[in-house]
Parts: sequence; C-alpha cells; structure tokens
Amino acid sequence: MNSKNLQGKSILVVAGDYPYPPNHGMVVDIWNRILILEKIGLKIDLICTVKGNTDSLDKSEIVKHVNHFWIVNRKNRVIDLLSKETIQVKSRVALSRLVINQHYDYLLLEADYVAEILNNKTITYDYAILRSHNNEGVYYKNLGESTPNIFKKFYYFSEAFKFSKTEPALLKKVKNVLFVSMDEKKRYDKQLKGINTLFLPPVIKLETKSRELDNKTVLFIGSLYIDNNREGIQYYIRNVHPYLSQLDGYKFIMAGNTKHHKLQWIDDILRINKNVTFYDTPDDLEPLYAQASVFLNPMLHGAGVKLKTVEAIVNGLPVVCFPTGIEGTGLQQGIGNLTARNAEEMRRYFEKLLTGTSTEKQDIVRKGQKFITKNYDAERLLSNFLSSL
Repeated sequence: MNSKNLQGKSILVVAGDYPYPPNHGMVVDIWNRILILEKIGLKIDLICTVKGNTDSLDKSEIVKHVNHFWIVNRKNRVIDLLSKETIQVKSRVALSRLVINQHYDYLLLEADYVAEILNNKTITYDYAILRSHNNEGVYYKNLGESTPNIFKKFYYFSEAFKFSKTEPALLKKVKNVLFVSMDEKKRYDKQLKGINTLFLPPVIKLETKSRELDNKTVLFIGSLYIDNNREGIQYYIRNVHPYLSQLDGYKFIMAGNTKHHKLQWIDDILRINKNVTFYDTPDDLEPLYAQASVFLNPMLHGAGVKLKTVEAIVNGLPVVCFPTGIEGTGLQQGIGNLTARNAEEMRRYFEKLLTGTSTEKQDIVRKGQKFITKNYDAERLLSNFLSSL
C-alpha cells in the first residue's frame, strides 16, 4: 500500500446525496470512502447536494471527518426536461456557482450527477476522478422498465437517453474513472481509449461476521423509494412469499430508506401479510441482520454493483437473488449466494436454506466472505490508484 506519499494531500469530494446516516447503497459507499480517505491521510473537503429543507440533517458526524463542508440545494424544474442535460445534472447546477477559491490535489466526483462541479471556476485541481456508481443510461432504462407509472416511465427513459449521450463524454473529460462494477469497467475499457480505469468495489468493512442462522427469517434491506427495488419486492410477495408462509416460523423483514415518504405499496403489503415487519430508514442495521437467516435481493432490473448483496454476505447472511443481484460483484453460484432463474427456483432455494442446517448456510457464507476479503480491499486499491496518478 502506497499511503505514505498521500499524507497531507488534499481532496474535494463532491457527492450527489447527503452521506450521513449511511442507510442505502450509494450513500453507504460514499460515506465509507470518506472514512478510507481520512485513514490514508488525505485532507478532505466535502460538498453534498440535497433537495428540500436541510435543518434536520445530522451534521455532527460529518464535521468530525472533513475540514470544510458545503451543502448545495438541488432544484428540479419541469422546463429542464427539454434540456440536453439530464434532470439529475441540471438540478445540481448550483455546484458551478459555489465560491470556494481553493486548489486541491484531487477532485472526486461521486457519480455523473455532480458533473457541474467541473464548470466551477473557483476550484483548481491536479487530478479529476469520477466514481462511476452505475452505467446511468442502463440504470435509468431499467427503472423505466420497472415502473408502471407512465409519467415516471417517460422521465426514466428520457434520462436514460440523455445519459447515454453525456456519460461517454464525461468519462473522456475526467479520464480517471473508478468503476464500482467489474462488468462495466471491462465494457468501457473496450469502448473508450485513453481513460485510466480501476475496478474499485464498494468500500466494505472487511470485518466479517458469523451468525447462528437457526431461524426462518428472510431479510431485505435497500432503498425503498427506488422502483426496481419496489418491483422486486412486489414480485417476491406475489410469487415466493405465499409459498414460504406455509413454513412454520417463517417471517419476512423489509427495511430501508423511504426518504420519509409514505409509500402506499408498502402499506398494502403490511395490510395483507401479517408475517411481514417493516423498518423505515433504520439508523442501525446490525439488529436486523442479527434477526435473519437468509437475505433477499429480489431485483429484476438494475445496473452497477449490488452493494446490498455484498453487505449481506459480509454481515453473515447467505443471499438468494436473481442474476441481477450479483451483477458486477464477481460472485458465482454457491459463493455467498444462490442465484435463481425464475420464481420456482427461488422458492426452492429459500426452502432449502430455511429448512436446512445452519452448517449448510454458514458454508455458503464463508465461501462468499473469503472471496470478498480477497478481492474487495478498497483501501489498498484506492491508495495505490491515487499514488499512481
């Protein structure tokens, strides 16, 4: 690890969302990376963009880890649907006007959404780096396919088309790209020449946990306001949950970030199913992992790496999913997960795990944890990458 020559160097991290508390996929990744950057000795400044009132945001923990901290408001306008830029980028245009007057060794863009920071004339830097959390064009296309709402469908497909045009241009402009997905890194390496790429998996705390796994509780943790998670959970409730409900002692725990919105589809599930428990935006996920024996990743559509799958394995649970649930992770069948091709196969895998011995489940988990420990040392990878620039 080449962290000695990074001591005292400066980095400006620009995040498209508020990174604390880290209670859903991308935010977990951003927050853990901030902690890694601090650990390897960089002086960190942070800009994050938020929508709405900022008074309730917890700033106390963030200021412990960064030197300077700015919050920029996002503004969504209907007229921006006509822009060549995506709504996600246009809503953060205030990034270009923020007055900082500072030079940095590194500028880290957390996703394409914050590309407007490159137009800020008060910031200079030696190296710009993009964290590619998703192939955004593919991601929004999948969201469009997941939602039944015609207005959302139009918005998602519009964003998908715009990202498909702007994303390659941004990659060429920034040149240094940290891909969260090995699959997407390989794809862009073939398509674009002259960019410096690295597969940087999500910043996972490699403190793996072992659990008894002696109950019949299935757990889902994820962003509940995202349509591809909603679609996957509803599919599970319709096609798998009724079958598993015949098992004595079976329960399903559903937890995640709702952005404090009332979601009718969750209320519908809870009204009909007495063996489903819901936790809205929990601050601490450990008690939830401790209650469960198997983790569900039901996603049918998606892009990038599936952080919820990796986190579940590190936290001691075997995962049952469809192929989308392990995309970009490098995981194979039987290594931390059982990947189903259809609902019938998913039912069989859940029954096998829920009625099987703890030893069988723990063996699957250990194989996954061994793979992740070997290939997901983000501190080493990131330190070497920054040192090499």
